[in-house]
Amino acid sequence: MKAKTTNTALLAVAVLVTPAVVFSIYDIFRVLEEASQKHETIILHSGTHYLLLGTVLWVLVVLQQMALKGREATIKKWGGKVLIGWFLSCLLLANVIPMALSSHLKEKGYHKCVVLDVTANHRRGREYIYALPQCAELNK
Repeated sequence: MKAKTTNTALLAVAVLVTPAVVFSIYDIFRVLEEASQKHETIILHSGTHYLLLGTVLWVLVVLQQMALKGREATIKKWGGKVLIGWFLSCLLLANVIPMALSSHLKEKGYHKCVVLDVTANHRRGREYIYALPQCAELNK
């Protein structure tokens, strides 16, 4: 495959993954906004933040662009380190963000509830429902 064709394909995949990354970031702001507006229940999906891993493709696109412009020495020296660092940072964020949001909700007075009607065994991560002030009404 030619370098230009590979670059175009990689760029297309990176563009396609962008809505998933935007959704992950939107979900953070949605939870924070619902907490500030004192909604009675807030649903927190811990697995959606792993969609941030799609940004690794953006780093690959940048590295590919640098390679096409003749900066192979820079890529050989820093490319692998940047890519691995970005990947590990995304993994760290995907684990820390749900914990931080959960802590924020607890500080705002929300309680983590077990709702018997909700089953989330079919997806990655866990689905938590936080209720203000109590969980009793959710299981009726």
